[in-house]
Amino acid sequence: MEREKLLEANFREFHSDAIRAMAEGHFTSAYVLWFKALVALTDLKVFRQKGVIPRNHIHRFEMLTFIDPELKHALSDFFREYTEAYSSQMTQRKCEEVKAVAEKLARELGVL
Repeated sequence: MEREKLLEANFREFHSDAIRAMAEGHFTSAYVLWFKALVALTDLKVFRQKGVIPRNHIHRFEMLTFIDPELKHALSDFFREYTEAYSSQMTQRKCEEVKAVAEKLARELGVL
């Protein structure tokens, strides 16, 4: 599968699973899935602009510094909460925050 199509497919899978998890009240799982959806979209944006997919979170943040500093800031904030999700519970409000950013970026990229 072509890289761009793979990133789009990953986003769609995370997106649909996150919606289902939220509907079931599984907000920690939903948060993790929304974050993964946002990362897939971020990688898609980087790939479309630079022709490469970031190797890891550090590389992703470095690339976003030049491509989209505002998105880097949002992703950085969500990343902190994502790493905390393993030992805490996420709320519906937190899910809605990352969902809004992910869906906005998806619309900008023509994926949603």
